[in-house]
Amino acid sequence: MCIPQSPILGASCQQNMSMCREDLNYTCLQFNQCGPLSVLSGTTVADDNTEMSDSSTVGLYYPVGIGIFGTNSDSIVIADSGNNRILGLWDADTNYENISVVATEWFPGQSLSYPLDVYIDARNGCDIYVTDAGDAQVVLYSNMQTINPLPSMVAGLGYGGAGLENLNTPFGVVVDSNKNVIVASMGDNRIMFWPPNALNGTIIVGDISAINGNTAMDLDGPEGIALDEHNSWLYVADSNNHRIQRYNLNDTWPCSGTTVAGGNGPGSRSNQLSNPSYIKISNKTGALYIADYGNNRIQRWNQGATEGVTIAGDINGNPGSSDTMFNGPAGLAINHNETFMYVTDENNNRVQRFKLI
Repeated sequence: MCIPQSPILGASCQQNMSMCREDLNYTCLQFNQCGPLSVLSGTTVADDNTEMSDSSTVGLYYPVGIGIFGTNSDSIVIADSGNNRILGLWDADTNYENISVVATEWFPGQSLSYPLDVYIDARNGCDIYVTDAGDAQVVLYSNMQTINPLPSMVAGLGYGGAGLENLNTPFGVVVDSNKNVIVASMGDNRIMFWPPNALNGTIIVGDISAINGNTAMDLDGPEGIALDEHNSWLYVADSNNHRIQRYNLNDTWPCSGTTVAGGNGPGSRSNQLSNPSYIKISNKTGALYIADYGNNRIQRWNQGATEGVTIAGDINGNPGSSDTMFNGPAGLAINHNETFMYVTDENNNRVQRFKLI
């Protein structure tokens, strides 16, 4: 029986069925869509040799969080964690060029200490929120400014502690339309909610005693978070439980979560994750894009699915430094049109761009 070959980039296919137009150099890719093998290769847009226009410190050093803004061109903001700074790449099409330092201090004379994540709120100019992990706080740079106005502390006290006014190793951060800050306090195994000008946070997920656990009410080392404000859903990369949890923010806090990806122990099978670190939500389909850190791959997990597909990195979880592999993918961002994905490849000290189909 002859099966017609699809000329459509991204069309669904089945392995070993010759369903994609070979004359267009399309094949059935590992995530069961037609396309060229080049889709699996990333393009380096910044690495450990990249020169900054306003800094003598060359290159990236353990980049983690990443955010994106712009509709006509992709501008990305990177938490260059090992260098204790925030960088801006103002047009990702100009690889290695037009990159500069956004911030190195949370207050004049006070350096950032291992910033882990960035959140860009384009609804309010271009406000940038940074989780300053070593200083146990979330810092706001209004309209990306560091002098006028000065940065402000919007969550935490600048030092760790057990109280609700403190954070401990904050990682993922998102901000809702009312400027409420939601942050993963990784060292406390909880997710905290900080309204504007609040003196302390409220626990959304986790325990007042900050203990770790693996029940629907617990977390163990939460890292990246993502907010679907329209549906009042919060997604959490529950890293040491190797799962993605979803919470209904309309429920009574602290919330009980539902496992929507992983949760089958650490491993590299398609229904498993290994220390996931970051999440993004497709605005088109609702699918989750997950930085499966311990498996050195990016997984796409459709809503309601029981397993994911590998769209970048090694399907079996092996590390590497070629343009098709990662060594610790820590963060990811998807552009406005969902045509490109940017990944911070932490241990390779680079940011890779992949075409999405």
